Amino acid sequence: MTGVVLQEVRRQVCEAQEQWRRKPTLLSGRASLQMTHMLRTLHDGILVGVGTVIADNPSLNARLMEGM
Repeated sequence: MTGVVLQEVRRQVCEAQEQWRRKPTLLSGRASLQMTHMLRTLHDGILVGVGTVIADNPSLNARLMEGM
């Protein structure tokens, strides 16, 4: 099991809730994002909160890894 936590305060990232829903905001660097996708290839499951599922409709795949 590997734990990766990314948390943000919406008011610091986006000024308005509507802007948050319309436009994705990268909260970490490119290297961190690539590492997260690499970790997805090593595990059988990914746990996300219901709020993330509703707000972001995440793909939860390893699309940033070559050959995946």
